[in-house]
Amino acid sequence: DMGKAKGKDGDEATVPRQRQLPRGSTCELPEQPRQPRQRQLPRLRGGGGECCDCFEVLRLLRGPAVPAESARELPGAAAAEANESRMMVTPTGKQVTTKGEEVGPDRWAITSTQVESLLHDHIDLFTDPNVTARVFVQEHVRKSHSKGRGIALTHNDDDPKKVELMVSHCWDEPMGKFLRDVLILTSDQEHLGMFVCFLSLYQGSQEELNAQVTQGSSDIKEGCFAEVLASVKEAGGVMMVVSNEKVLDLGLYSRLWCTWEVFCAKQDEVPILVHPLTGTEAHLFGTTGKQQFRPELGRCGNPALAVTDDEKGIRHAIEHDVGWDAIREELLRASEYTTSVNSVDVGDGGKVGPKGIKLLLEAIATDNIPCESLNIVGNNIGDSGAEALATMLQHNNTITRLNLLGDQITDLGAQALATMLQHNNTITTLNLLGNQITDLGAQALATMLQHNSTIRVLVLSANNIGDSGAQALATMLQHNNTIEQLFLSSTNIGDLGAQALATMLQNNNTIDYLDLAGNNIGDSGAKALKDVKAAKNAKGMAFTLLV
Repeated sequence: DMGKAKGKDGDEATVPRQRQLPRGSTCELPEQPRQPRQRQLPRLRGGGGECCDCFEVLRLLRGPAVPAESARELPGAAAAEANESRMMVTPTGKQVTTKGEEVGPDRWAITSTQVESLLHDHIDLFTDPNVTARVFVQEHVRKSHSKGRGIALTHNDDDPKKVELMVSHCWDEPMGKFLRDVLILTSDQEHLGMFVCFLSLYQGSQEELNAQVTQGSSDIKEGCFAEVLASVKEAGGVMMVVSNEKVLDLGLYSRLWCTWEVFCAKQDEVPILVHPLTGTEAHLFGTTGKQQFRPELGRCGNPALAVTDDEKGIRHAIEHDVGWDAIREELLRASEYTTSVNSVDVGDGGKVGPKGIKLLLEAIATDNIPCESLNIVGNNIGDSGAEALATMLQHNNTITRLNLLGDQITDLGAQALATMLQHNNTITTLNLLGNQITDLGAQALATMLQHNSTIRVLVLSANNIGDSGAQALATMLQHNNTIEQLFLSSTNIGDLGAQALATMLQNNNTIDYLDLAGNNIGDSGAKALKDVKAAKNAKGMAFTLLV
């Protein structure tokens, strides 16, 4: 709206008229110092009774416009107003790459290598146990990542990564421990794409967070986590549940988001992997135990604060669909095999390799975990992992049962374990079933038995030790008086090995159980073994033979 005025030379010049706020307008501007006369405001958009464009006025009053991506560097109200001028994610919650590509939650993954770099880059910060995920987001992430992309997409802007594994956790664990625990199960899969909510979501305004979580849907079952779990299922991945010591009183499932995530994973048939270091009943259900657990008592966020929109959405979805009893049943089923307080169990879903096993052993030592039983089953630790185990166990005096079933250990790993066991006086059970050990590894273990006085159960079944391996074991067991149970089924033993073991049993009165089923033992070998069994039974000695 322009007016006419006389210029210096008497010509008419077009000048802006002073704008007055429309009568009845509800917009109130903050009181400002008097502006220079030449700095007059333009006519404000929105005539009639509409509210004026407040942000345009504030922009002119406060000086040059500030790019949205740097708005977080402004103090106080100015930062909030600059941020609110436009969202950094799309209205349907998509993050946008620097090339303008809209990226959904199924590609907000961060790789295990990138998580490892994050841990190393902030190692001084993360050694402070008070720096939780919540603190890290508030004091660091929101200051350094303000361009509408989470840490995950920032790292993978040129090539967004598909989500293959989802991590379910709460935000109150110390960052150093949390990242370490994640890496224990993932560090040997360098390019594995992981969804970790505070690393994957852009940590912007509440409006931006809500847009990302809901993905523009009013149904919480169709939001961000539904897309993430669909991606995990497609990749054949798992949902990893990581608890921590700060929730031992009430348990991880006192957090309603964690409850909802496990329920959704079960509904979508996504396997659930509970972390071996934080998988006790107290870690998941609190000190009252799972039988007293009531999911409807869970909360989202800080229980001392008001109910959040997230919590309202989850409660509405549960109460108007499956009900709390179904949620409880699914959680109990998902957590059927909770870890004993004295046991660390790494199942085959973790795919732990040499790097992971080293991190696991360091964690057991650093955290002073009272581990008596270490079960690493069906993983890929190989000889490097076995060597790391051997190094740690030389000085360990708590672990009594070592289960390394199906861990791709060859003769080199067996030799490393054998050397350690010559000095370890705590382990009583060693299970090496289903590895790749031949007669060379068996010979190393036989030599160990000449010096070890604590192992009572030795399992070498489903290895290829053959007759020479059996003969080496038989020779040394003539002088060993601690082995009580020996498992050698399916180890390619023939008559020569069977006869050597029968001769040993004539002098060894400690072994009371021998499993030789599934071998290549003929009539002569079988007769020699059965004769020994009959002689022992005749003397009143308990002896079990499987052949």
